[in-house]
Amino acid sequence: MYGRRWRTLPLRTVFLLLIIPGSLFSQDAQSELLSDASSDLSSIIDQQLDISVEQRTGLWELRKNNPLNQDNWQEQPDWETETKATLDWHIGFSKRLQFNTSGSMDWKSLQGYYHDHSLRYESPDFYLDTALLDFNIHEAGLQIMAGKTMRNYGSAVLLPVTDFLYLDTLERDRINHGKWMAGVSLYYRGLSFETWAAPAASWLHDAYRPRDEGDFDAMILSSAVYSFDIHRLGLVYYHNGAHQLGLFYSGQIGMGLIPYGELAVSNHSLLRNFSPYTSPEGWSVDMVLGGSYAFSRMNGTLYAEYRYRSSGIAPGGWREIGDKLLAEEAAHNYAALGQTAQSLPYLFTPRHTAGIRLQNTRQIGDLFDYSATLFYLAPDGFFIRGEGTLTLLERLKIMVGFSAFPSLADRGEMAFWEKKWQGDITLQWTARTSE
Repeated sequence: MYGRRWRTLPLRTVFLLLIIPGSLFSQDAQSELLSDASSDLSSIIDQQLDISVEQRTGLWELRKNNPLNQDNWQEQPDWETETKATLDWHIGFSKRLQFNTSGSMDWKSLQGYYHDHSLRYESPDFYLDTALLDFNIHEAGLQIMAGKTMRNYGSAVLLPVTDFLYLDTLERDRINHGKWMAGVSLYYRGLSFETWAAPAASWLHDAYRPRDEGDFDAMILSSAVYSFDIHRLGLVYYHNGAHQLGLFYSGQIGMGLIPYGELAVSNHSLLRNFSPYTSPEGWSVDMVLGGSYAFSRMNGTLYAEYRYRSSGIAPGGWREIGDKLLAEEAAHNYAALGQTAQSLPYLFTPRHTAGIRLQNTRQIGDLFDYSATLFYLAPDGFFIRGEGTLTLLERLKIMVGFSAFPSLADRGEMAFWEKKWQGDITLQWTARTSE
């Protein structure tokens, strides 16, 4: 009890100093008032603090015939250790005003087979993922928000196409650290409307940039979602130098089958230009069809999805890009190779992609979680990933994963991936306190 009170002592001290002129009351009266005020303040303030520390070690084999990194001229490492500390803090006042923040610090060491197997260290990197303040007017179904956050829209799990802001920041910042913006949401009888805006130029730094560097319009992200019975229908609009419109739906058939789909249309290519030899232009369409099925006699859920991208690269296009990049490598023009290597949006370039995932529906024995994922990237690439997580004492997690990236004939995107396979193990410890 005393530990819980101590965590809100600064707030309570200020509160009590403002409302209790101690010289006016006897010692017994003061004690009673202090107790009542402390109890009242606890009833209107809720907070939770999570601190986690994890240690991850990864080992992989580099692809030697990668057109972007022939014979590893980039001097890429072949194993890595990473220490990461993450803090998540939530505080709410009277269920009206809430503040959420999360951030992390990463420290890495990498081992390459260049320079006599010397170990390379990277300085700690600090990331702010969330810093969001929101004010709720429950009676009107109104919520006003401002800060750094990530908003997700759509129904797809594996291959989303209407999750515009997530996909945009993912292509530029693969760790996804959110976007500084302000927004408002309104809910009324199954219909929710939400809109966000951010200036094109801001002193608040993040990875977001408009597609057209000459575009000075504000970033706009809006959604309207209607939920009725077992159906959910949504519309998304996104402006970031291009106009993008998305439509998504999900429903339910029987007890375990959930079909869903997404459609995205843009007056610019939905696949961003990532190489001097790619210049997608004009209108484009993305589409995903999928579904999930929860097995009634086993603890598992299966997801299956297919994605089509009109702006995606066909096999012939990859052959042309590869030939030109090999010519640049022969001419030692490493700038063109490096630009493509840093900008290549992995898993997003094929015109046709299919994926399946099997994972546990609920934790097995209150201890174990698993997932197995397979993507097919036309015409000949596969992404295979298996993960298992063991949870002990509700605080310690041991996570093991293995991935393979085979390219059967080196005719598509997978031939440009840096690695052939990767294995990793992670230990994570979480401390949590709440009031």
